[in-house]
Amino acid sequence: MRIKNALFILIIILMVVLSFESCSLFGTKIDERIDAFISDLNSDRNNVYTNFHPDKTADYNAIKDPTLTWDIWFPAAETYSLSNLDDGDSDSVTATITSTDVGWGSKSAIFRMAKDGFDWMIEELTLAGTKIVQ
Repeated sequence: MRIKNALFILIIILMVVLSFESCSLFGTKIDERIDAFISDLNSDRNNVYTNFHPDKTADYNAIKDPTLTWDIWFPAAETYSLSNLDDGDSDSVTATITSTDVGWGSKSAIFRMAKDGFDWMIEELTLAGTKIVQ
């Protein structure tokens, strides 16, 4: 009986620790990662680069400065939304990114995704036919 109780308590403690230590027990899915990318574009641009794979994105260090990258491709005064997401092929996840800026409008996006442990990360981003991050 003591072993059962000890095992039960150990499992409860493990579950509590894991819930505080990770965002998701099963990793970040493709759609969640791309949603996080859009959310960071709309809020804290200093975190946008964290949605990209640190080892497989060749431009990883270059995309850390939002004023030299994200503010050029995605004007900072605007709000961006995502639609038409098709994540059936991790090498070619397609979506439409729309801005509140009528001049920027809507652009097609292709994300190449790569796994980092349990998490899907963006490896490359092509916007309106131009590869902006590789």
